[in-house]
Amino acid sequence: MLRRERLLLVGAVAVFGLMALYLLVFSRQLTDLRLARSEETRKRNEVERMAAQVQQSAGIEQQHAAARRSLEDLLDRVPRDPALPSLLAQVDFALRASGLELVEITFPQESEETAAGGTPRPAGPPDQAVGSLTFQMQVRGRFPQLLVFVQMMESLPRAVVLDSLTVTGSDTGTQSGLSIRAFYLR
Repeated sequence: MLRRERLLLVGAVAVFGLMALYLLVFSRQLTDLRLARSEETRKRNEVERMAAQVQQSAGIEQQHAAARRSLEDLLDRVPRDPALPSLLAQVDFALRASGLELVEITFPQESEETAAGGTPRPAGPPDQAVGSLTFQMQVRGRFPQLLVFVQMMESLPRAVVLDSLTVTGSDTGTQSGLSIRAFYLR
């Protein structure tokens, strides 16, 4: 054999050996490396998604805490029973502070909202968690006094709603009719 042929043969064996080495060792490692990079990318994306969810969770927890505080504040304004004496005391205070004169206060229809004996009874179905006590008032005074009274009713420590307001004016002042609902827990 000539030196050249030998060299070619050795070169061919070396190339064949390198190809076999590549196929048996390196190709598996390169495939594993590609799979590992793919898995790394997938895991990074999953971690980023989870981090975004954690941030959203923190925001949701803050919203929940704010809603809970708001609900607790509202529940502080809603007594566990109609508490008519304290309600009337608060209305009387608002009347005196505003300077309005009370003409009349009534509780509507005895059959629906007033129990026997003249004691106000809650409105609404008994299966509801919140009841309301409706009453109407007739007051007399000047319009600025009426505004002060309405503002004081809105700022009562108890949750109340002014359902309707009618105002009739004259030279001596105004006569106003108010329909008010006070809420309580059943």
